[in-house]
This record gives sequence, structure tokens and C-alpha cells, in this order.
Amino acid sequence: MKLRRQLILIACVMLLLPWAVIQFAKQIEQSLRESQQQNHIQLAGFIASLLRPEWPTPASIGGRILNVRQYDTPIYLDGYQDDWAEIPALSGPKPDSIRAVKAATDGQDLYLLVAANDASIQYRQPSARSQPADHFELITGYLAGGKAVTMLETEGPGQIKARLAGSWSSVHGMWQEDGPGFILELRIPLASLQDGFSLRWIDIDKSAAWVFNRNTLDVLGSDAEPMLLNFAPPALIHKAQELTPEYTRLRLTDAQGATLLEYDNDLMRYIGMQDDVWRMAMRRLLRWAVDGVSQASESQPHAADAPRSTWDASATSELANLITRYPVKSETGKLLGWVQLEQRTPQIAAVANDALFAAVGGSVALLIVIMLILFGYASWLSWRITHLSKGIVSALDTETKFSGRFQASRMPDELGDLSRSFSEMLTQLRSYSEYMESFASKLTHECRTPLAIVSSSLQLLESADNEQEKQEYLGRARAGAERISALLTAMRQASRLEATIQSQSLETFDLSELISELQQSYRPLVEPRRLELELPEAPIVADISAELIAQAVDKLLENARDFTAPDGAIYIGVEETKQERWIYVENEGAPIPEDIKEKLFTPFMSVRQDGGQELHLGLGLVIVKLIAEFHQARIKVENTARGVRFAIGLPRS
Repeated sequence: MKLRRQLILIACVMLLLPWAVIQFAKQIEQSLRESQQQNHIQLAGFIASLLRPEWPTPASIGGRILNVRQYDTPIYLDGYQDDWAEIPALSGPKPDSIRAVKAATDGQDLYLLVAANDASIQYRQPSARSQPADHFELITGYLAGGKAVTMLETEGPGQIKARLAGSWSSVHGMWQEDGPGFILELRIPLASLQDGFSLRWIDIDKSAAWVFNRNTLDVLGSDAEPMLLNFAPPALIHKAQELTPEYTRLRLTDAQGATLLEYDNDLMRYIGMQDDVWRMAMRRLLRWAVDGVSQASESQPHAADAPRSTWDASATSELANLITRYPVKSETGKLLGWVQLEQRTPQIAAVANDALFAAVGGSVALLIVIMLILFGYASWLSWRITHLSKGIVSALDTETKFSGRFQASRMPDELGDLSRSFSEMLTQLRSYSEYMESFASKLTHECRTPLAIVSSSLQLLESADNEQEKQEYLGRARAGAERISALLTAMRQASRLEATIQSQSLETFDLSELISELQQSYRPLVEPRRLELELPEAPIVADISAELIAQAVDKLLENARDFTAPDGAIYIGVEETKQERWIYVENEGAPIPEDIKEKLFTPFMSVRQDGGQELHLGLGLVIVKLIAEFHQARIKVENTARGVRFAIGLPRS
């Protein structure tokens, strides 16, 4: 796998960090929701304990409970539904011809609204009292031991007034026709209904001139199951309003779930959500992240009448409702009803907590920055490696003979070091390539002259007339061949020496003692020239290959001898500086021009003026350079007051 892909893979692995943050956000969100639910359950329990003394006690007989809400807005008996707009219709089974039944109380009277469908309303005819007519029957007194029936009828649209059977109280009402039928409004004293009641409609339809059909329809309750009135007392209403927290809806229901009282303390208020770009993005991210958290998480109840809390969230809104139901029980443990609290809150609980939001948001922002840095760094590092690779390929193009330039990096890291190493290597390769090119050229040049001598001598030999001329031409051909043989032998020796250098090992030697021994052995070779020894008083120790150093000194002495007059002197010695230990050979010859100092260590470079009588290939100083490079030493050539000095500087360990 390429390094670029490896780096991108490592950066992708960093995605585990956002995943961990998401898991952390889920756990925090779940914890916050559970905490909110527990707090809400405790609040609902506290409200239930305060409302229990005022809770209405349901009737003890069997029957259907009619829970009636008390409204402060007065209801006018006018036969229209405008006053009933906010009052919900009663649930439960009813005849098909009854469109809606509503009930309300002002604390003294019960108000009823009945909307019915009737295509042919039959009113009471004063002149024909025996003729059947549409009317309602209100039956009361179920618990008193005797039922009383009050007939409610009218001679046409308008008011209805009837005295309750067995009572001095009256029932007032209004009968009004509408499109599909009629609307009946009634006001009945509550005191007359405490023993249970029912309401039924006697629907008379005329099918022929004197043929009538009678249908009896139970509107509220029946003889078998009378309606038992149950409504919230004023004391309960007042206390519930005081206990309802701000921005909360309180609903009181009976044991069957029918509503006794509902008070909305600005539940649907506008919850200001900060709309800056970062918070909006974070809300969407957290909402997506905690999608696994149940949007309707409910605390698990241990029983049917245990407290329970539900988190109700919408898929299209950033707000949610926290709904908690808490049971209200009597002293004997009987379920009387439920207290239900509904509170509006942000769907993501973490958003409501600025400190937690800052922590989660900061973590996400930090991870985003880290991911961008990692991807950027991976791309930058990959670009550097690609650039390095292209630079190397371009510099190593053999068709251009290493003419391409490699730009080394200046970065102080491992890739920078690698780039500089490649630059140094390519520089050496370029030098080696140039050396090989010049070597071949110089070798050809050196061989061309003796080959020409051999070739011309052989041609002249063929046309020679006497033996003396033949011997002279043979001598010239033999000298040219010997020169070529000596050239090839010297090259072979240099090649062998280069291979031998790589197998040498370093040992610790006293340079003064080594040079002193060499001076004694070389003295006869340079005569009649003087060979002077210059050594310091203290020994100078270095790690060297004594054999190679001796060969290098041998080449330097041979070179110094050739440039020193017979009555001159050659100086050999050792000296030490803070950075290096120097071995030098100095002769009293003529100074070396500055422009050829660097060329002295290239093959076939010679400045001897011997008229060509002696073979000098210029390989001696090349060998000295190879030995110096093996010791990681440097060579210095300088003109001095006495002549020319060649020195090898060994680095201090």
C-alpha cells in the first residue's frame, strides 16, 4: 500500500474519535432525558399530593361518568354553537342521528348542547295535543329510589321552559333549526342531577297523512346506565391553577382517562433557539447523532397505575413535549384519577444546557480541526514524497547524463534528511559519471599516441631497406607497446587498490612512529635529495589503516621527488589541530598554479616536464584521494614558503 493511502487510512481511522464523541453524546442525551423525566415525575407527584384533598369522589353505584369542565366564559341559550367553540364534544357511543353532544358547567347549572340530524321536525300542535311530536325526556332521581321524567318540547323554534318533575326547579332551553336538523341548548340545575340522570330523544317521523313513526334514542345515559355527574370543584380548579408551572399544561383526568380539568399555562410559548450558524449546525448534528435514542422513551412502569413519563418528539420540529402522568389515589389505595403534566422543551436536551453544549460543540469542533489537519498533513506529506520521487527520476535520467538538477529540501525532518542524502548521492553519481566520461576520453588520448607510434613504426618497417632501420622501427614499436602495457597495468593496479580499500579495517596507531619508520625506509629512494622528518614531541594517535596510509605517503613522496631538484629537500611530518591530525609531504619545487589544484586528483592529470621519456599516468594522486575518502579525511594542496605541501587531514574521533 502506498504511503499516501496509508496516511489517508490513518486519517480515516481518526473518524473513530467522532464516533466516540457521538456515543458520548448519546449517553449524555439519554442521561439528561432520564433526569428530566425523573424530575418531572417528582414534580407531578408533588402536585398530585397537594390536589388529592380536593379531588372529587366518584359515585358508588354503577353507571357512566360524565366529567364536566367548568368554564368562566358564560354560555347564552340562543340555539347557536358560538359559545361552545372551545368545549370539546363528549366521547363515547351515540346514535347516528346525533351529530355532537357537549356539556359544561358554571358551578351551579349544567349546560348541554345537542346537535341532531332530522329532516322532518314534528312540533307540538296546540290544537292537536294528542298528535305525536318530537321532544326530549330528562329522567332524574335514579339514586333517590324513584325516577322522575321531565318532558321538554316546543311548538316551534324558540325557548323551552319546563318544571322538573318532583322539584321546584326549572329547566330552560332553546330549540333552533339549522341546515341538517336542529340544535338544542339546555340549562339544568346541578342539584337536580346529583342522583344520576339520562336524556333521550323521542324522534317522530310522519310517513303518511295520519301515520307517525316513533324512535326512542338515548342521548346521555340510559335506564340501565344513568349518567353520574362528576366535575372539578372550584377549590380544585383554583389550586390546580396555582400549582401549574410556567410554560406547562396541567390536565386532571378520572380513573378512566376522561378529562376533569385542563389548565394551559402558556405551553405553546415560543422557545427562542439561537440561530447562529454554528449552533444550527451543531443542533442538526446532535439531532442526527442521537437519532438512535428513542424519540418516545418512556420510563418503564412497574404496574398499570404507576407513574410514567413519555418523551414525545416530532420529526419536523426541534422542540418536543415531555408528558408525565402521576396517579392520584385515595387513602385506601383506590385509583381516583391522574395528574398529567406536559412541558415543552428542546428536542435535544443537550442544547438546553449551555455548558454541555459548549463541551460537546468544542469537542466536535476540535475533532473537525484535527481531521482537517491530518488530511492536510497527509496530502502535504504525500506531495513531498511524490516531489522527491519525481526529482530523483528526473535527475537519474541516463539520456541526459545526469544533467538534471535535484533541489534538496531544507525541511529539518526525516524526509528532509532523505532528500539531502539523495542530493549528496546524486552529486557523487554526477561526479562519478563525469569522471568516467573524462577517464574514457583521457584513456583514449593516452593510448592514441603509443598506438600511432606502433602503427607508423610497423608501416615503416615494411619499407625499410637495411637491418639497422628495421631494428630502429622495431624498437619504436616495442616502446609504444610497452607504454600501452604499462598504462593498462597501472589502471588494473588502481582498480585492485580501490577494491582492496573497501576490505580494510582500522586500527589505532601512533602517527609519529608510523611516519618515522616510513622516513627511514624512503630515505635511500629520494637520494641525493634530503628527506627531513618533522614530528611533534607528544605522540599523535589515530584510527587508521597503516598499509593504506603508507601507500598514500609513498605516492606523495614519489610525486615530491619528481618536482624536487637533486640538491633540494623533501619534508615529511605530522601535526595536530583542534579538528584534525595532518600527515604532510612538502617539497622545494615550483609552486602549483591555483587553477589546476583541483584537477590534480583526476586520472591522467600530470604537470611533469620530462619530455615524455618516463610514463606518468597521473593516477598517483587519484589513489591518494581514494585512501583519504576511505578515512573520511580531506586533502589539502597549498603553496608554502618552502615550496608545495600535500597534506591528508584525518578527523579527530
